[in-house]
Amino acid sequence: MHPHEQVPAIPLWIGGRACLKLTSGFHDVRNPVNGETLRRIPLCGQVEVREALQSAQMALASWSAMDTSARKELLAALGNALSQLSG
Repeated sequence: MHPHEQVPAIPLWIGGRACLKLTSGFHDVRNPVNGETLRRIPLCGQVEVREALQSAQMALASWSAMDTSARKELLAALGNALSQLSG
């Protein structure tokens, strides 16, 4: 069995949505302490990078205006969504 077959892959997130696209490869997200591969993320191209940067720039003002508790709630919701995707 290939080692990556048991490691969950998570999608790219652009504009608050999962970006599901075919890819030719993945990048391993590793635990910096022990080197264990925790997840895999798809490699993306220039189009996805451009979309992600534009989305982040548009969201910066509203994110900066939020208080800490609102940011915490949004990050917790994202974490829960990612947990559900990866089983």
